[in-house]
Amino acid sequence: MLLLIFLSLLILHVAEASEKQDFPVIYNLSPATILSAFNENVTAEFMNKMDILLYNTKIQPNSKNQILISTQYFLAYKTERYGTIEFQAQYSAIQNPAEDTCQIEIHVLSKNSSETLPDPLPDFIWQHLREKIQKNYCSEIEKIKNSLKFLDISNGSRKSAHFVRIRFIGQNDEENIEISRDFINSELSKLYKFANTVIHWPGAKSTLANEPKIDIMENSQEVRLTTVFTTVVSTLEGNLKKSTKIEARLRDIRIWRHNLEGELMWSAKYEVLNQPDIGFEFSKAKLEKFLHKNIRGTLPIQLASTAPKWILPHVSIAVPRGNSLFFPISHGL
Repeated sequence: MLLLIFLSLLILHVAEASEKQDFPVIYNLSPATILSAFNENVTAEFMNKMDILLYNTKIQPNSKNQILISTQYFLAYKTERYGTIEFQAQYSAIQNPAEDTCQIEIHVLSKNSSETLPDPLPDFIWQHLREKIQKNYCSEIEKIKNSLKFLDISNGSRKSAHFVRIRFIGQNDEENIEISRDFINSELSKLYKFANTVIHWPGAKSTLANEPKIDIMENSQEVRLTTVFTTVVSTLEGNLKKSTKIEARLRDIRIWRHNLEGELMWSAKYEVLNQPDIGFEFSKAKLEKFLHKNIRGTLPIQLASTAPKWILPHVSIAVPRGNSLFFPISHGL
Protein backbone atom coordinates (compact mmCIF):
# COMPACT_ATOMS: atom_id res chain seq x y z
CA MET A 1 0.00 0.00 0.00
CA LEU A 2 2.81 2.42 0.92
CA LEU A 3 4.57 1.51 -2.32
CA LEU A 4 1.41 2.30 -4.33
CA ILE A 5 1.10 5.71 -2.61
CA PHE A 6 4.77 6.42 -3.29
CA LEU A 7 4.44 5.52 -6.98
CA SER A 8 1.32 7.69 -7.32
CA LEU A 9 3.13 10.66 -5.79
CA LEU A 10 6.13 10.04 -8.04
CA ILE A 11 3.91 9.99 -11.13
CA LEU A 12 2.27 13.25 -10.05
CA HIS A 13 5.66 14.86 -9.45
CA VAL A 14 6.99 13.84 -12.86
CA ALA A 15 3.81 14.99 -14.61
CA GLU A 16 3.86 18.36 -12.83
CA ALA A 17 7.51 18.88 -13.71
CA SER A 18 6.78 17.95 -17.32
CA GLU A 19 3.84 20.38 -17.39
CA LYS A 20 6.15 23.23 -16.39
CA GLN A 21 8.41 22.60 -19.37
CA ASP A 22 8.25 25.08 -22.22
CA PHE A 23 6.17 23.65 -25.06
CA PRO A 24 5.55 26.29 -27.73
CA VAL A 25 2.95 24.06 -29.41
CA ILE A 26 0.17 22.13 -27.67
CA TYR A 27 -2.36 20.11 -29.66
CA ASN A 28 -5.61 19.91 -27.72
CA LEU A 29 -7.20 16.64 -28.83
CA SER A 30 -10.78 15.67 -28.14
CA PRO A 31 -11.13 12.19 -26.58
CA ALA A 32 -14.13 11.66 -28.86
CA THR A 33 -11.71 11.18 -31.75
CA ILE A 34 -10.19 8.05 -30.18
CA LEU A 35 -13.39 6.49 -28.84
CA SER A 36 -15.28 5.81 -32.05
CA ALA A 37 -16.57 2.23 -32.32
CA PHE A 38 -15.27 1.47 -28.85
CA ASN A 39 -18.08 -0.96 -27.95
CA GLU A 40 -16.67 -4.46 -28.05
CA ASN A 41 -16.53 -7.89 -26.48
CA VAL A 42 -13.42 -9.00 -24.63
CA THR A 43 -12.72 -12.45 -23.26
CA ALA A 44 -11.27 -13.07 -19.81
CA GLU A 45 -9.31 -16.30 -20.36
CA PHE A 46 -8.54 -16.65 -16.65
CA MET A 47 -12.29 -16.83 -15.80
CA ASN A 48 -13.25 -19.77 -18.01
CA LYS A 49 -13.17 -17.56 -21.11
CA MET A 50 -15.93 -15.35 -19.78
CA ASP A 51 -17.11 -12.75 -22.30
CA ILE A 52 -17.38 -9.14 -21.15
CA LEU A 53 -19.16 -6.45 -23.15
CA LEU A 54 -17.66 -2.98 -22.69
CA TYR A 55 -19.71 -0.07 -24.04
CA ASN A 56 -20.33 3.66 -23.69
CA THR A 57 -16.67 4.25 -22.86
CA LYS A 58 -15.79 7.88 -22.08
CA ILE A 59 -12.70 9.91 -21.31
CA GLN A 60 -13.25 13.05 -19.26
CA PRO A 61 -10.30 15.34 -18.52
CA ASN A 62 -10.44 16.78 -15.01
CA SER A 63 -7.08 18.55 -14.95
CA LYS A 64 -4.26 19.31 -17.37
CA ASN A 65 -2.75 15.85 -17.12
CA GLN A 66 -5.40 13.70 -15.46
CA ILE A 67 -8.38 11.95 -17.03
CA LEU A 68 -11.34 9.95 -15.78
CA ILE A 69 -11.93 6.85 -17.93
CA SER A 70 -15.33 5.24 -17.45
CA THR A 71 -17.00 2.32 -19.17
CA GLN A 72 -20.19 0.36 -18.72
CA TYR A 73 -20.01 -3.40 -18.77
CA PHE A 74 -22.15 -6.50 -19.07
CA LEU A 75 -20.91 -9.89 -17.94
CA ALA A 76 -22.26 -13.20 -16.73
CA TYR A 77 -20.58 -14.18 -13.48
CA LYS A 78 -22.85 -16.40 -11.35
CA THR A 79 -25.59 -14.10 -12.59
CA GLU A 80 -25.89 -11.45 -15.29
CA ARG A 81 -24.30 -8.19 -14.21
CA TYR A 82 -24.53 -4.68 -15.54
CA GLY A 83 -22.43 -1.90 -14.06
CA THR A 84 -19.96 0.95 -14.49
CA ILE A 85 -16.28 1.02 -13.64
CA GLU A 86 -14.16 4.19 -13.50
CA PHE A 87 -10.41 4.72 -13.54
CA GLN A 88 -8.69 7.91 -12.47
CA ALA A 89 -5.49 8.09 -14.51
CA GLN A 90 -2.43 10.24 -15.07
CA TYR A 91 -1.16 10.63 -18.63
CA SER A 92 1.75 12.16 -20.47
CA ALA A 93 1.69 12.60 -24.24
CA ILE A 94 4.66 14.39 -25.73
CA GLN A 95 5.30 13.67 -29.39
CA ASN A 96 8.03 14.44 -31.86
CA PRO A 97 6.13 14.45 -35.17
CA ALA A 98 9.44 14.30 -37.03
CA GLU A 99 9.91 10.75 -35.74
CA ASP A 100 7.91 7.61 -36.41
CA THR A 101 7.49 6.66 -32.77
CA CYS A 102 4.23 7.24 -30.93
CA GLN A 103 3.87 6.89 -27.21
CA ILE A 104 1.39 7.89 -24.54
CA GLU A 105 2.01 6.99 -20.92
CA ILE A 106 -1.13 6.25 -18.90
CA HIS A 107 -0.94 5.25 -15.22
CA VAL A 108 -3.95 4.35 -13.10
CA LEU A 109 -4.24 6.28 -9.83
CA SER A 110 -7.49 4.82 -8.51
CA LYS A 111 -10.47 2.74 -9.60
CA ASN A 112 -14.09 2.58 -8.58
CA SER A 113 -16.83 0.16 -9.58
CA SER A 114 -20.58 0.35 -9.09
CA GLU A 115 -20.38 -3.16 -7.63
CA THR A 116 -17.64 -5.41 -6.32
CA LEU A 117 -15.98 -7.35 -9.13
CA PRO A 118 -13.85 -10.42 -8.49
CA ASP A 119 -10.10 -9.95 -8.73
CA PRO A 120 -8.32 -9.58 -11.08
CA LEU A 121 -11.25 -8.48 -13.29
CA PRO A 122 -10.91 -4.70 -12.68
CA ASP A 123 -7.21 -4.85 -13.58
CA PHE A 124 -8.03 -6.91 -16.66
CA ILE A 125 -10.57 -4.29 -17.84
CA TRP A 126 -8.08 -1.50 -17.11
CA GLN A 127 -5.29 -3.13 -19.10
CA HIS A 128 -7.62 -3.66 -22.04
CA LEU A 129 -8.85 -0.05 -21.98
CA ARG A 130 -5.34 1.32 -21.68
CA GLU A 131 -4.04 -0.74 -24.60
CA LYS A 132 -7.05 0.22 -26.71
CA ILE A 133 -6.65 3.93 -25.93
CA GLN A 134 -2.92 3.78 -26.70
CA LYS A 135 -3.57 2.04 -30.01
CA ASN A 136 -6.33 4.44 -31.09
CA TYR A 137 -4.32 7.43 -29.89
CA CYS A 138 -1.33 6.44 -32.04
CA SER A 139 -3.67 5.99 -35.00
CA GLU A 140 -4.88 9.57 -34.53
CA ILE A 141 -1.32 10.85 -34.13
CA GLU A 142 -0.54 9.29 -37.50
CA LYS A 143 -3.45 11.21 -39.05
CA ILE A 144 -2.18 14.42 -37.47
CA LYS A 145 1.30 13.76 -38.84
CA ASN A 146 -0.16 13.18 -42.30
CA SER A 147 -1.95 16.54 -42.18
CA LEU A 148 0.23 18.81 -40.07
CA LYS A 149 3.97 19.29 -39.86
CA PHE A 150 5.37 21.00 -36.78
CA LEU A 151 8.44 23.08 -37.57
CA ASP A 152 11.40 24.32 -35.58
CA ILE A 153 11.60 27.99 -36.56
CA SER A 154 13.40 29.10 -33.43
CA ASN A 155 16.89 29.31 -34.97
CA GLY A 156 18.17 27.67 -31.81
CA SER A 157 16.88 30.46 -29.57
CA ARG A 158 14.48 28.26 -27.61
CA LYS A 159 13.31 24.67 -27.05
CA SER A 160 12.63 22.94 -30.36
CA ALA A 161 9.03 23.15 -31.49
CA HIS A 162 9.40 19.60 -32.80
CA PHE A 163 8.28 18.36 -29.39
CA VAL A 164 4.55 18.88 -29.15
CA ARG A 165 2.44 18.22 -26.06
CA ILE A 166 -0.86 16.48 -26.78
CA ARG A 167 -3.55 17.32 -24.24
CA PHE A 168 -7.06 15.91 -23.92
CA ILE A 169 -9.94 18.37 -23.80
CA GLY A 170 -13.66 17.96 -23.07
CA GLN A 171 -15.75 15.60 -25.20
CA ASN A 172 -17.64 18.46 -26.86
CA ASP A 173 -14.85 21.05 -26.96
CA GLU A 174 -13.41 22.18 -30.26
CA GLU A 175 -10.02 20.80 -31.15
CA ASN A 176 -7.35 23.43 -31.48
CA ILE A 177 -3.66 24.17 -31.60
CA GLU A 178 -2.38 26.27 -28.73
CA ILE A 179 0.54 28.61 -29.40
CA SER A 180 2.21 30.13 -26.36
CA ARG A 181 2.46 33.89 -25.96
CA ASP A 182 6.20 33.53 -25.30
CA PHE A 183 6.69 31.72 -28.59
CA ILE A 184 4.91 34.49 -30.52
CA ASN A 185 7.04 37.08 -28.74
CA SER A 186 10.21 35.22 -29.65
CA GLU A 187 9.11 35.42 -33.28
CA LEU A 188 8.28 39.13 -32.99
CA SER A 189 11.77 39.78 -31.62
CA LYS A 190 13.13 38.84 -35.04
CA LEU A 191 11.37 41.87 -36.51
CA TYR A 192 13.53 44.11 -34.39
CA LYS A 193 16.71 42.19 -35.18
CA PHE A 194 16.32 41.40 -38.87
CA ALA A 195 13.37 43.16 -40.53
CA ASN A 196 13.49 46.58 -42.18
CA THR A 197 10.53 48.04 -40.29
CA VAL A 198 10.53 51.74 -41.16
CA ILE A 199 7.49 54.01 -41.25
CA HIS A 200 7.84 57.27 -43.18
CA TRP A 201 6.09 60.45 -42.10
CA PRO A 202 6.19 63.90 -43.70
CA GLY A 203 9.66 65.10 -42.70
CA ALA A 204 10.28 62.18 -40.35
CA LYS A 205 10.76 58.43 -40.12
CA SER A 206 10.23 55.91 -37.32
CA THR A 207 11.97 52.58 -36.69
CA LEU A 208 11.49 49.90 -34.04
CA ALA A 209 13.65 50.67 -31.02
CA ASN A 210 12.98 47.44 -29.09
CA GLU A 211 11.39 44.04 -29.45
CA PRO A 212 7.59 44.16 -29.87
CA LYS A 213 5.77 42.07 -27.28
CA ILE A 214 2.22 40.91 -26.87
CA ASP A 215 0.53 40.24 -23.55
CA ILE A 216 -2.85 38.76 -22.66
CA MET A 217 -4.70 40.75 -20.03
CA GLU A 218 -5.65 38.49 -17.12
CA ASN A 219 -9.15 39.85 -16.48
CA SER A 220 -10.41 40.69 -19.97
CA GLN A 221 -8.32 38.21 -22.00
CA GLU A 222 -7.62 41.17 -24.27
CA VAL A 223 -4.41 40.98 -26.30
CA ARG A 224 -2.14 44.03 -26.09
CA LEU A 225 1.01 44.99 -27.98
CA THR A 226 3.71 47.23 -26.57
CA THR A 227 6.75 48.48 -28.45
CA VAL A 228 8.93 51.56 -28.79
CA PHE A 229 9.65 53.52 -31.95
CA THR A 230 12.63 55.83 -32.45
CA THR A 231 11.48 58.74 -34.56
CA VAL A 232 13.86 61.12 -36.32
CA VAL A 233 12.23 64.46 -37.21
CA SER A 234 13.89 66.87 -39.61
CA THR A 235 13.85 70.45 -38.31
CA LEU A 236 15.54 73.73 -39.27
CA GLU A 237 17.98 73.18 -36.43
CA GLY A 238 18.75 69.63 -37.58
CA ASN A 239 17.42 66.17 -36.80
CA LEU A 240 15.48 65.63 -33.59
CA LYS A 241 15.40 62.07 -32.23
CA LYS A 242 12.61 60.93 -29.91
CA SER A 243 11.69 57.57 -28.39
CA THR A 244 7.98 56.90 -28.27
CA LYS A 245 6.15 54.04 -26.57
CA ILE A 246 3.27 52.54 -28.54
CA GLU A 247 0.42 50.62 -26.92
CA ALA A 248 -2.12 48.88 -29.12
CA ARG A 249 -4.99 46.42 -28.79
CA LEU A 250 -5.02 43.41 -31.14
CA ARG A 251 -8.33 42.58 -32.76
CA ASP A 252 -9.34 39.93 -35.27
CA ILE A 253 -6.24 37.78 -34.71
CA ARG A 254 -6.26 35.21 -37.46
CA ILE A 255 -4.25 32.33 -38.84
CA TRP A 256 -3.95 31.95 -42.61
CA ARG A 257 -2.07 30.03 -45.26
CA HIS A 258 1.05 31.94 -46.20
CA ASN A 259 2.06 30.07 -49.36
CA LEU A 260 1.48 26.98 -51.48
CA GLU A 261 3.86 24.99 -49.27
CA GLY A 262 1.27 25.21 -46.50
CA GLU A 263 3.20 27.47 -44.11
CA LEU A 264 0.94 29.29 -41.68
CA MET A 265 1.13 32.85 -40.41
CA TRP A 266 -0.86 34.98 -38.01
CA SER A 267 -1.85 38.61 -38.39
CA ALA A 268 -4.10 41.06 -36.57
CA LYS A 269 -5.75 44.44 -36.77
CA TYR A 270 -4.35 47.01 -34.34
CA GLU A 271 -6.03 49.77 -32.38
CA VAL A 272 -3.50 52.29 -31.01
CA LEU A 273 -4.55 53.15 -27.46
CA ASN A 274 -2.20 56.00 -26.55
CA GLN A 275 -1.46 59.34 -28.18
CA PRO A 276 2.30 59.32 -28.80
CA ASP A 277 4.09 62.64 -28.48
CA ILE A 278 6.18 62.52 -31.63
CA GLY A 279 6.39 66.24 -32.31
CA PHE A 280 4.45 66.50 -35.56
CA GLU A 281 1.00 65.82 -36.90
CA PHE A 282 0.52 62.16 -36.08
CA SER A 283 -1.84 59.76 -37.87
CA LYS A 284 -3.10 56.86 -35.77
CA ALA A 285 -4.69 55.32 -38.85
CA LYS A 286 -1.35 55.25 -40.68
CA LEU A 287 0.42 53.70 -37.69
CA GLU A 288 -2.33 51.07 -37.27
CA LYS A 289 -2.04 50.19 -40.96
CA PHE A 290 1.73 49.92 -40.57
CA LEU A 291 1.39 47.62 -37.55
CA HIS A 292 -1.11 45.41 -39.39
CA LYS A 293 1.25 45.07 -42.34
CA ASN A 294 4.47 44.50 -40.40
CA ILE A 295 3.76 43.15 -36.90
CA ARG A 296 2.77 39.59 -37.75
CA GLY A 297 4.55 36.29 -37.54
CA THR A 298 5.16 32.75 -38.68
CA LEU A 299 3.66 29.80 -36.83
CA PRO A 300 5.60 26.56 -36.27
CA ILE A 301 3.01 24.62 -38.27
CA GLN A 302 2.87 23.60 -41.90
CA LEU A 303 -0.03 21.92 -43.68
CA ALA A 304 1.06 18.79 -45.51
CA SER A 305 0.38 18.60 -49.23
CA THR A 306 -1.94 15.65 -48.57
CA ALA A 307 -4.00 17.53 -45.95
CA PRO A 308 -7.70 17.96 -46.80
CA LYS A 309 -8.42 21.52 -47.94
CA TRP A 310 -11.03 21.88 -45.17
CA ILE A 311 -8.57 20.96 -42.40
CA LEU A 312 -8.20 24.68 -41.78
CA PRO A 313 -10.69 27.31 -42.84
CA HIS A 314 -9.37 29.99 -45.21
CA VAL A 315 -9.14 32.10 -42.07
CA SER A 316 -9.20 30.82 -38.49
CA ILE A 317 -9.83 33.36 -35.73
CA ALA A 318 -7.68 32.99 -32.60
CA VAL A 319 -9.14 32.86 -29.11
CA PRO A 320 -6.87 34.29 -26.36
CA ARG A 321 -6.94 32.34 -23.11
CA GLY A 322 -4.46 32.25 -20.25
CA ASN A 323 -1.01 32.78 -21.74
CA SER A 324 -1.76 31.34 -25.17
CA LEU A 325 -3.62 31.88 -28.42
CA PHE A 326 -5.91 29.03 -29.48
CA PHE A 327 -6.52 28.37 -33.17
CA PRO A 328 -9.43 25.99 -33.93
CA ILE A 329 -8.36 23.27 -36.31
CA SER A 330 -9.37 19.77 -37.42
CA HIS A 331 -7.25 16.87 -38.59
CA GLY A 332 -9.84 15.29 -40.81
CA LEU A 333 -12.01 13.18 -38.52
